[in-house]
Amino acid sequence: MGIVAIVLAGFALRQMQAVLVPLILAWMISQLLAPMVKFFAKGRIPAGLAAVLALAILLFVFYWVILYVAVGAIAFANTLQQEHVPRVTAMATDGIRNLSEQFDLFSDDQIQGDIRKQVTGAATETARTLVGIAGKWTGAVLGLLLRLIMIFIMAAFMLLAQPYTENKIRNAFEPEIARRVSKILGSISRQLSHYLAVQFFLSLTTGLLVWLICRIVGVDAAATWGGLAFILNFIPTIGSIIAAVPPVLLALLQFESVWPAVWTLVGILAVNQVIGNIVTPKIMGDQMNLSPMTILLALLFWGWLWGIAGAFLSVIIVASIKIVCENIEPLRPISVLMESGKRMPAHPAP
Repeated sequence: MGIVAIVLAGFALRQMQAVLVPLILAWMISQLLAPMVKFFAKGRIPAGLAAVLALAILLFVFYWVILYVAVGAIAFANTLQQEHVPRVTAMATDGIRNLSEQFDLFSDDQIQGDIRKQVTGAATETARTLVGIAGKWTGAVLGLLLRLIMIFIMAAFMLLAQPYTENKIRNAFEPEIARRVSKILGSISRQLSHYLAVQFFLSLTTGLLVWLICRIVGVDAAATWGGLAFILNFIPTIGSIIAAVPPVLLALLQFESVWPAVWTLVGILAVNQVIGNIVTPKIMGDQMNLSPMTILLALLFWGWLWGIAGAFLSVIIVASIKIVCENIEPLRPISVLMESGKRMPAHPAP
């Protein structure tokens, strides 16, 4: 029965993706903006105006990041088709000619001409495919902006209702149950607000540093790769790795020497290592208290279930599950197994 219940729950989560993902994203944004709203409220700004102001600031940042990524992707595809493809084709043709002359591989000029046509055709087709993908992604980005507007509207209502939540809980449940529910919700809110705020500024720092590295090396569309690094840095473990691939590949195509690509790769990896392994632990500490295996499994499961949105939300969801299990006695062993183990006292083996 337990296995059947898990399978049915997974099926229900997959079918309700269109409803649950926007709600969770809106709740996540409300938790991210809660400290900002409280800060504005201290300046005697009305709660409604404070929520709208905080949402406007965040929407402005995301709008420009997404716009830079979309416009830069189109410009990159066009540049690839107009400049890099002919150069790569010429290099491939020269390489074939040199091999033919040195090893007498192709003595017939017609064969060399056919090979050149095939190389040119394959490169041109690849460039056209990339242009088509860029066009499709532009439409997807515009659709994403519309969804973000709806999500921000839901987040605004959540922010407006937040000050009255605790009072409603006290009036809805018995005192002991109300205390436990308030404790769980308060713990989730505090930890996730801190996590999201720190993650936002660390991702912004990562994006700015990636942009600076690409500008120094001379890689085209530096703002696009910085925006991409900012967005993908919210995906744990693999997001920063994926963000390093496009600028390195572009550097290989753009320059005749391999060294600009090497310096781009070294610079981005250095940024990811310093921020991921030194700065993040110093700022966050071990507040989430999740083991790397738990994060990896959550990333794989929620990424499979909800795609990219699930990968973004994986840490948020698994941290919330851990806090709930931590405050319910029968489920506490699950919470312990999800922890990193650094806070646990060492017990001698029996």
